[in-house]
Amino acid sequence: MLNSAASEAFRTISAVPGNFARLAYLASMQDAPGLYRHWGLEREFGEEEVSRAFQHSHRMVFETILQSDLSELVGDLKIGAEEQGKSIPEFLHHLSSAPLIRTTELPSHSQDHFNFVLESLRCLAQYQG
Repeated sequence: MLNSAASEAFRTISAVPGNFARLAYLASMQDAPGLYRHWGLEREFGEEEVSRAFQHSHRMVFETILQSDLSELVGDLKIGAEEQGKSIPEFLHHLSSAPLIRTTELPSHSQDHFNFVLESLRCLAQYQG
């Protein structure tokens, strides 16, 4: 069975624990907004197909976060901070300030929702810390 770029991108992203860590990973893969690079998959599938596959994965991870319960996101945030080797406040700062964390293909209200989620998590972390 031949693997597609989309299934390989999904497999690659799935190896990263937690959706916030996946967002950070996807942001690190971009040369510019929406232009994703993965040298191994590019050799097999080509730059454009791989970039489209990771762009789709980015949108799916982003939408999953926006549809998750806050209690689930708190646990996911802890996993992501550990994965990145950062404290929770440091990781939240990275998520809110890294320009390529947010996928460019979602509407502005989704971007606003994401910002609200991060601010809510920041307030919870301050309260618990």
